[in-house]
Amino acid sequence: VQPLLATQDIAATATATSYINVKNAVGPIEIAFQFGAITSTDSTGEAIVTIEASTAGSSNATEQAIAFKYRQSGAVDTDSMGALGDATTTGIGVVSTDDNVILSVFINPDALAALGADFSFLRGVVSPTTDVTVTLVSVQARYVPSYAGNAIPTAT
Repeated sequence: VQPLLATQDIAATATATSYINVKNAVGPIEIAFQFGAITSTDSTGEAIVTIEASTAGSSNATEQAIAFKYRQSGAVDTDSMGALGDATTTGIGVVSTDDNVILSVFINPDALAALGADFSFLRGVVSPTTDVTVTLVSVQARYVPSYAGNAIPTAT
């Protein structure tokens, strides 16, 4: 587990997470967006979550939005999880009535390879709409590194 964005109120400011290097990842990479309160001045407020691939671990104008799969939990103490869905490059919205949920995003490393050999970094971006006044969010990544060949190298 790697923290990508410490818990904070980003209000209506689009905020990108830190990058993670997924060059040696095998299988899906999960990025978990944990939302607290999302407050809006009207019922259309939401926080749009997108995933960007890049050729570097810092902003360098190569970022490209990619499609991903996702699941959204129910609120705290509801013991429920939504069905697996598909998000396009435009992302998925967490609406202002969905306080205290986790949006689990799953990215297949092959999606980066399809962009080009140099794309090995990922980050998430949370973009609240302008009518949102509070957006409490934190983000963590989970991935499994791999090694060339069938066995993990040893020191001997």
